[in-house]
Amino acid sequence: MAVNLAAHYKLDVAKCDLGASAHDLARHWNDQELLFRADKEQMSIDIVERSVPMLLHGPVAAAIVKFELGCSDPDVLNAIRFHTTGRAFMSEVEKVVFLADKIEPRKIRHSDILTAVEDVAYEDLNLAIQKYLSIRIRSIIQSGGLVHPLSIEAWNYFLGLHNVFEPSA
Repeated sequence: MAVNLAAHYKLDVAKCDLGASAHDLARHWNDQELLFRADKEQMSIDIVERSVPMLLHGPVAAAIVKFELGCSDPDVLNAIRFHTTGRAFMSEVEKVVFLADKIEPRKIRHSDILTAVEDVAYEDLNLAIQKYLSIRIRSIIQSGGLVHPLSIEAWNYFLGLHNVFEPSA
């Protein structure tokens, strides 16, 4: 999915492929392993990640790719790191990996809603991400779950509030 989206938007296919291939390197780790590795890498862990350690599998995977595999490309590392939560000011590579992870065929299964997000993905990456975040955040709130602050920031950004503030240096 990431390769297809990258090719469609004439982006660096290799970067998108690497980010998509490595994004779930730590997905199979249990909560204790994720927390241990995050602490070992001196990652800042917020209250949401402490409560839902699976949210750390992206940052942990990015650390593995950086420190153990020697990748220093910020697009690839950020795509891996933020593929679960999204964030404001994502690069195009980050957007592709984020969205591809959400709409890949095995996840869509019987979801007409996510299929609609996939249809928009080939027209407008930003709108597709906004649609996905709308669905996902609503679902988390309805189930009484915690919404990661980066997802809220991404939601606001993709709604167009990014004109109000500038990224910090």
